Amino acid sequence: MAPALIILPRGSTSKTRQYENLKNFAPFHTQFPETDLMSWCIDELEGLQVLYCTDEQAFVVKPNVFHACLSIGTSGHSGTWVWTLPGYEDSFRMVSWGLNWMKGKLGTDAPPGDYEGELDTIQSELNSWRDLVKVNRQDPDSGAASDLLRILDTELSDVSFVQSLQEKEA
Repeated sequence: MAPALIILPRGSTSKTRQYENLKNFAPFHTQFPETDLMSWCIDELEGLQVLYCTDEQAFVVKPNVFHACLSIGTSGHSGTWVWTLPGYEDSFRMVSWGLNWMKGKLGTDAPPGDYEGELDTIQSELNSWRDLVKVNRQDPDSGAASDLLRILDTELSDVSFVQSLQEKEA
């Protein structure tokens, strides 16, 4: 297998930068992409990386990383979920962002199609983490992950409650 070319991010990859990218990308979340969205992302998002593969390649990205594949020939792209307790903090931070994104949509004139299904996705993600913690109770990260799960469950319940009230009013 030939080695891949990796271009490292510009500057730091701080959590502040991650939140800035999420804030900037939020208007496009769940939307069908326009033809120039890729160019916009390349120009506007910070800390981009390129993985150039000349042969078959497998790689793992951190939880909830924006990624895109550009192919210049016949190719296939396949993904699978990888759940590991050492990655729970990054994943939970992104779940929390998703819940805050939902809170921002609820009570606005945003069409329900913009956010329908997001709560189910978040619930599914939390259920997967809950299962992982349950079967790995001896892992040093399981206690802290379990505590954060309870906090996120409360936030999810709050958002679900507001959404159900809005549906009744409609």
